[in-house]
Amino acid sequence: MLYLSTKSNHDTYTAYRTIHADFAPDGGLFLPFRLPKMSDAEITAFADRSYCGNLCHILNLFFGCNLNQTDLEYILGKHSTRYSTMNHHVIIGELWHNTSWNFGGIVDSLSRAMRKENLDAPATEWVNLAVHIAAIFGLYGLLLQEKTLRCGECFDIALPVGDFTAPMAGWYARNMGLPIGTVIIGCNENSAIWDLFNLCDIATGETVLETLTPLCDYNAPAGLTRFIYSCLNAEEAMRFEEKRLAGHHYAPHEMDYERLKDGFFVAVSSISRIDHVIRNVYSTAQYILSPYDALSFGALLDYRSKSGQGNPCLLLSERSPICDDRTVAYALGISTQELSKRLQSR
Repeated sequence: MLYLSTKSNHDTYTAYRTIHADFAPDGGLFLPFRLPKMSDAEITAFADRSYCGNLCHILNLFFGCNLNQTDLEYILGKHSTRYSTMNHHVIIGELWHNTSWNFGGIVDSLSRAMRKENLDAPATEWVNLAVHIAAIFGLYGLLLQEKTLRCGECFDIALPVGDFTAPMAGWYARNMGLPIGTVIIGCNENSAIWDLFNLCDIATGETVLETLTPLCDYNAPAGLTRFIYSCLNAEEAMRFEEKRLAGHHYAPHEMDYERLKDGFFVAVSSISRIDHVIRNVYSTAQYILSPYDALSFGALLDYRSKSGQGNPCLLLSERSPICDDRTVAYALGISTQELSKRLQSR
């Protein structure tokens, strides 16, 4: 597959570059020259492969790296990703079953498998995004196999905003052919993404607040440039990037704004609400959410309340609650030792 840079729509780059560098030579972010579109038959076929087999399928599509299922099962284990179902058609996709207890460990392992040189280097920005896309497809195949979802059934996806990698992965997966309805994004008090999608304006120079969900402590992440390029055009992406680097306000044009927000819902949760969501979900479903999962879950509740929609929703969980044990234990009113016991007993 060939790639473009967000700073040019003329030069193309190989997948090799995207595996080894975060930025194109002109300083732009990489994005596919042509996003692959899958037929209904190709989407159905995800039910016929294992989770690792589906990861291979997507990553080989993006990188031509000849990964195979056996290699990935050896690297990641056969159960690196699991899911839990809850009431009201909520499915928690747990991407963190590895020694590091977070999805970043899986991204790094897959990056090393594809890189095959400079193995100590961290995964590049595009590899991180591509692995997120692959994980969504892998989970979808798993849910089809277990008949938790029916083939072709529309489902929503909920995830925290972070550096916009996860929402971008959901947007890509939908445009590649998955029957995703709405991409639901949860923000903490750093609510610039909410401003962009709800007020058609983002103040890129605002001070970033320190919160108890630091991986979501962003104002105007660089990943938005790729989204604006993909959703709108290269010129608008350049305009946003200029505003972002200068710390100025950015507002898309009215017609562009409608395209930008189509299929997205963004909600904000304070730390007090995160605590409330963690407590409430545990008391009603005996499931322990991480603070980041609580951001996503809170956004899902807001979406369903405002839209009246009740589609099944896949909540993408990238970190075990054990990674934020003090925050979770405080929300539940227990010690970190008790929290560890409850997580082990699941």
